[in-house]
Amino acid sequence: MTKNELQNEMLGDVVCSLPNLQFAIYTGLKGPGNITATTDIYGKHENSAQDFRNIEDLLDRFIVNGHPLKEVLPMVDISQLD
Repeated sequence: MTKNELQNEMLGDVVCSLPNLQFAIYTGLKGPGNITATTDIYGKHENSAQDFRNIEDLLDRFIVNGHPLKEVLPMVDISQLD
């Protein structure tokens, strides 16, 4: 998936629940323009969500399986999103 595809998907919630790759991205939970993301897609842990200022911040600082999202994103096919 590309950055542009992710941005288009972020008009709603984005959930990836592959066996080896799990994350969720929500927009606007804490106000307009806010991005919230978590690797705890089933809500098993309190306070597991992180907030990001913008898409660049999300791509650089959101860690999925030990790597920034920008490194993981190309491994996700858009059709694999829930």
